[in-house]
Amino acid sequence: MKYLELSDFVPSTNIPNVLSPVATYTCPLSVAYEILGGIPYHLAITAYQSQTVATPSATFTITTNYNIQVPTDEYGNPLYAITAIAYDVTANNILPVVPTNVSGNVITFPGIQGAANGDTIGVWYRLGQDYWSIYVKTGTTKQTSFMIETGAVRTLNAIDQYNAKTLLTFAQNYPLAPGDQLIVAVKSPATISMSTRSIATGFNYELNTAAMLRFPVNVVTQPA
Repeated sequence: MKYLELSDFVPSTNIPNVLSPVATYTCPLSVAYEILGGIPYHLAITAYQSQTVATPSATFTITTNYNIQVPTDEYGNPLYAITAIAYDVTANNILPVVPTNVSGNVITFPGIQGAANGDTIGVWYRLGQDYWSIYVKTGTTKQTSFMIETGAVRTLNAIDQYNAKTLLTFAQNYPLAPGDQLIVAVKSPATISMSTRSIATGFNYELNTAAMLRFPVNVVTQPA
């Protein structure tokens, strides 16, 4: 068994209010997989926005355009640190920060060390509304597809993805043949971004620790 990770997928920006891909994995022509049911998988979906912050080097807040979902541990404690992450878009080389609190649509962040007044701050956060699905497009023309899973983003993002007891599993095994595409799609007015790095080039740090994607698979056909 192995896992298809977020880094294996190509992220894309959704079409607002249309069920559209946000992460796509294309199976190589030299290998086939079986997506495994009954084994926990990881998936957390993040929205993105950016804004100018007057003094980002001190404690600051971001009010998101759409609902936030704070995951909780098995005892009901909020897990703010994995709910969102903020980074300095302007400086593009400063360590990001995670929230100290979330209240409604307001996220409180500690100051970003080295940020200058008026810098643009980008924020990924776990979305708390709308719908998601996982499906496979098959064949060379990708004209046919089959659904694997679907649900509410809010319910999905409430899960503590670091606790195996709370993770979801697929109902059964599903084939992923050479050339097939495994797609995570979202229907939302929010800008969905599963990217792990800034769109700016040269950024030194992995970003978007709020997003997760990790699907269990078996290799059916090994590369020649």
